[in-house]
Formats: sequence, C-alpha cells, structure tokens
Amino acid sequence: PFMTKAARVSVGNVDFPKYRTVFVQGANPLNQMPDTTRVMSGIDKVENLIYFGLYENETSEKASLVIPAKSFLEKEDIRASYGHNALQRMPVVQESRFGISEYALTEMLCKAFDVIIDSEQYYLDHFTAFGKKHDAQTFVKGRQKIPYANGFETDDEMFEFLDEVDFDFDLENDLFLITSKSAKSLNSQFGREKNVYVHPQMGYLEGQRLRIISKNGSVELEAVHDERLRPDSVLIYSGTEGVNNLTTSKLSYDGDNAAYQENKVKVEIC
Repeated sequence: PFMTKAARVSVGNVDFPKYRTVFVQGANPLNQMPDTTRVMSGIDKVENLIYFGLYENETSEKASLVIPAKSFLEKEDIRASYGHNALQRMPVVQESRFGISEYALTEMLCKAFDVIIDSEQYYLDHFTAFGKKHDAQTFVKGRQKIPYANGFETDDEMFEFLDEVDFDFDLENDLFLITSKSAKSLNSQFGREKNVYVHPQMGYLEGQRLRIISKNGSVELEAVHDERLRPDSVLIYSGTEGVNNLTTSKLSYDGDNAAYQENKVKVEIC
C-alpha cells in the first residue's frame, strides 16, 4: 500500500467539507488543529466522520463511527524515538479485550478495495532492517551516537546564529500567546491542562476567570501565576480545551505546517 499514489493536502488548513468521508487515526483535530471554530464548522458538514484511536476526545464525540484501537501492549510493533537512536521491537504483553491493530484494520481495508498488502511480519522485518545491533541493543543505521558531534552542516561546521530575524509583530499592543507542550499530557491525551498562565505583574489574581481573545476567537480559563513568563506573554498549554479557538490556519513558509505561535491576544476579566 505504500506504493499507492494518492493526493495529499496540508493538514494545517484542510478543507473538510470537500470530503464525504474523513478518517481520523489516533488524532484529535477538534482540539489540536488550529482555528477550532473553522475546523468544527467544516467537520459538521462531513457525512461520515470515522474515529480510530484509544481515547475518547472532542473528535470521537462527533464521530458517526468509532473504532477502538489496541494499545502498544496489545500488539507487535516497532518503537523509535525523537530523543535517541534506539530501535526496539515491542512484543505482545497482554491480550486485548476489544480493539483492533493498525495492521489488522489496514489489511481488511486493502482487501475491500483490492489493494495488495504483505503480511504483518514482512513489515515488522522490513522496518527492523533499518537498525543495527550493538551491545545487545539495536540502533538506527547511519545516525551519529551524539548528534552533530562532528560539526554542523555549515561552511565552517560551526553552529550559525541568524543575523536577522523576519519579525513584524506589534510589540506595543496585545500579548504573545505561547502554546507549548505540557509535561503532564501528550497532546490532548492524559492529564490535560485547564488554565491560562500569566506573570503576577499583569495584575490578575490566581483563580480569576479570564477571557483570552484573538482575531480568530476566544476561550475562558482560570488564571495561574507563573513568574517564568514575561509580562507581555500568556501561556496556554497545548491540549487545553479551547486553546486553538485562538490560533489561525496560517502555514509555515517551509513545510506547510501549522504556525501555532504566530498569534497575539488580549485578556479581559470575565
């Protein structure tokens, strides 16, 4: 199925009403995609919204069909990481009472649509072959043990700082919106945050209900003080319900990705 050619669109500003069926796998566009109001309006026009995943969320609540997935403990898999170069085979350690694996669902769909697919073991072996054993562990081939230990990809192999930054924000008005990841959650899974974090110098009280407003929309959250912030910024962690009411569907110049930090907001007491 990897060789099957299909049209691709940028996820950051996809036009949902163009599609009769939308299949969401392990994601939550009604929380994680920018400009939630636009996304909600578009998904409301989709005839068949199918959600395949582990957790109930804003998107699964809207779906006309929910397919429960297996967890990583309930299926054979391969695990890699952003933080290290290890490549690990993950065996089944417990049986699933319900749910279906990604491969099993893909196999059924491929058969239904007459698409050729190999066995699950074939794909496990295929991706395992990208690793090489060393001291009882498997590491991805061709990666440095310490990234950039031999220098950076510049003329003099030294890290190059930008001399100029293309920055056209109004620094006198409104506040910067920071939407970084939380240590308590994974995107919109697990212990999601429920607050807006502000510097005490801004004058808002802990627990005070604040309305945060952007050109795109608004959200109401309780204030929590955080002295790490600058007084010209507010922090709402990714995954907080309603945070992407505030963000736009702008795409990055390189890669056509969502530009979550390109927004300024106003704050008022509810």
